[in-house]
Amino acid sequence: MKKLFRFHRGGLAKSLETTIEVSGLYELRQILAKDMPFAHNVRISLVADKDERLPDEWGGYSRYVLVDFDGFHGQCIGMCNFYED
Repeated sequence: MKKLFRFHRGGLAKSLETTIEVSGLYELRQILAKDMPFAHNVRISLVADKDERLPDEWGGYSRYVLVDFDGFHGQCIGMCNFYED
């Protein structure tokens, strides 16, 4: 199964437009370091949410991608369809 990431946007359609394939958490961290240099402690939530509206390539589930920045902890900046720590 492809490992996918999408940024959090106002609605699902807008969010899905940002979908990219990544090799895993390491590559995702590299991408976010360029796009969001202020963010640190990039991690994936253990909790998976079932969403039947997702395209088949998402497998029906997504997990929150969380970051810390400017005194905020665990801010959701996107979703992915895999888990790594």
